[in-house]
Amino acid sequence: MKRFVSTLILLLFVVASAAAQSTNSIIINQDSFRAIQSDELTGLILDPIGQDHSRRPCARIKMRINRMTAEQINELQLEIITNNELTRFQTATASNGLIIEMTAKSQSRFYLKHSKFGYSNEVMLNLEGNKEYYIEAELVQQFPITIATNVANADIYINNQYKGTSNDNFYLIVEDMLAGDYDLSLKYAGKEYSQKIKVTTSSVYFKQDVELNRVTTQYLIVNVLPKGALVEIEGEPIEITDGKGRKLLQQGTYQYKVSANRYHEKRGTVTISEDKVELNISLEPAFGYLKVENEPQYNGAQLYVNNRQMGTLPLEKPVRLDSQTHSVKVVKSLYHSFEQEVAILDGQTTTIKPTLKQNYAVVTITAQNNAEIWIDGEYKDSGSWTGKLEIGPQHELECRKKSHKTAYAQLNILSTRNEKFDFDPLEPICGTLNIDNNVIGANIAIDGVKVGTTPLIKSDVLVGRHTVTISQEGYNTITKTVDIVENQTVNITDRMTVKKVATTEKKPTYIPSVSAGMNLNSTTKKNYTKNNSYSHNKNMVLFGLGFDFAFPSSDSYYELGLPLFLRVGNCNQIVNCFLGARVSWLKEKKDANSSQNAATISTQVAPMAKLRFNALRATNTSIFCDLGAAYNFNTLSSLNRSVSIRGDVGWDLQLFDFSIFGTYYIQPDVFFWGVSCNIYFNSGFFK
Repeated sequence: MKRFVSTLILLLFVVASAAAQSTNSIIINQDSFRAIQSDELTGLILDPIGQDHSRRPCARIKMRINRMTAEQINELQLEIITNNELTRFQTATASNGLIIEMTAKSQSRFYLKHSKFGYSNEVMLNLEGNKEYYIEAELVQQFPITIATNVANADIYINNQYKGTSNDNFYLIVEDMLAGDYDLSLKYAGKEYSQKIKVTTSSVYFKQDVELNRVTTQYLIVNVLPKGALVEIEGEPIEITDGKGRKLLQQGTYQYKVSANRYHEKRGTVTISEDKVELNISLEPAFGYLKVENEPQYNGAQLYVNNRQMGTLPLEKPVRLDSQTHSVKVVKSLYHSFEQEVAILDGQTTTIKPTLKQNYAVVTITAQNNAEIWIDGEYKDSGSWTGKLEIGPQHELECRKKSHKTAYAQLNILSTRNEKFDFDPLEPICGTLNIDNNVIGANIAIDGVKVGTTPLIKSDVLVGRHTVTISQEGYNTITKTVDIVENQTVNITDRMTVKKVATTEKKPTYIPSVSAGMNLNSTTKKNYTKNNSYSHNKNMVLFGLGFDFAFPSSDSYYELGLPLFLRVGNCNQIVNCFLGARVSWLKEKKDANSSQNAATISTQVAPMAKLRFNALRATNTSIFCDLGAAYNFNTLSSLNRSVSIRGDVGWDLQLFDFSIFGTYYIQPDVFFWGVSCNIYFNSGFFK
């Protein structure tokens, strides 16, 4: 009772406020639109209808506006939606209205705008050029009306048009109602309550109650297949989880709809009474399946349905399609396409077995001298090729070989009968080679094949790069690389030189002591002196073993090294060559500024090569300078796989040397300096 009194007081306040908030609106009555003459204007001396700036014909509209003063009409503006051009817009002098002229179009849309009354409704008129029309408009009063009831969430309709639901205070305000008669309907709990209402300046409140003595609520349980289907009750979806859903409804009868993609929709009604209602719905599939039986020779064929590619044969599983007739096509290269109209039925599997007819011939193509065979721009093989070519299109054949002119041919396959095609030998592309030197009868070979003797002019040399060898006993062999160009001559006139006969003398061998001190007995010293009398101007091949100790440029590293190498030359020659490897151990401080000498030891192996330049040479001694490089493999990551450059300056005593050296590691920018000594062992042979 207390809530009813509060609601009644609130409604009285709302009604009073609504009555005070009535508004005026401009309504253009399109039903009143008519032509007031059927032909072009005749008999009018003044005020003819003009044209727009593009000289298109215009039409005139005379609009009478009821319940508006001339002053109010003067404030009106015309808004044209279509692309008509407005050529005239003015207030009529004879009565309350407007005269409007605009480009004549079959669909001319416009509306009026007023600073006080807002926007009118939009109209669309069919205007013909040089014609005059009449239409009426009216300034009407609109009211907000109140629909009251005795429940919340009741659906309210006016003239079968949904307006909203009653709120928690049991009413709904409907705006912008014109005066007149209407049908009011209220739907609640599956029942409808109707009455006639009349809206006037004094009648803006209406009451429609529902029967509450029999209204109860109950659950509706819904089970659907497929589980993802959409379920709607009176147009409102309910939540479905794993095919199950529920909704609390008041007693009554409700419309439901269940839908899902590729399934037939179901509609119906369900009545909610005192007991819980369970609704079980299984949608019928609106699809079926297409199965394609496949022959092994059709593997790789493409399946199309309605010109959409669906897969490659053989299919792993049938294709799901909507229930209707589909255009099916199976396409494979070298076969005629298979096409068929297939009807797919609800929930059924339709099987087809395509038949692909051969559209190729087996072709054998041969090319002499192992030339390359190309078909339609694609390399096939060299010398001979057998394969399938499609019937119908003209195939482009090519025969290619280096330094030969390419041969072209066209092949038309007209039937499935086997074909054979042979290319003629390719024409070589040649240049000329002219060989003439100071020796007559020297042997000439091109790319290892003997072709004659000097002098020789050979005009059938294939274009391209070739190696020419000219040899004769007692002369040094000449080897030349030449580039032969078509129709051009390459001359070779290099002179052959006589070979120098080398004389050899048997030298006594000398094997020094391995001892670093090299304590030589008198016999050894005598042999050594005699040996040097023969060899100090010859290239000696010596084995070397040494000892290095290096200091760093900063207090970061110390290095102890043992080089092992092969030396060619001796202290009497200007240049000596060294090739070998060096094993060393590096000591690295962890903290150069620390008082503690915490250190790590790493091992390094470095292949190396260097040259020695001797100066101030004597029989058994010289001052030398070494330059070399090494590539380092180190257990210490900072020096691993780095390149180092080394230089030595020292004193060479034939089988012993001493030097001061410097080594620079390019990465990570570390410099060492140190001292080195090496012992050499005669290998026992000389060059």
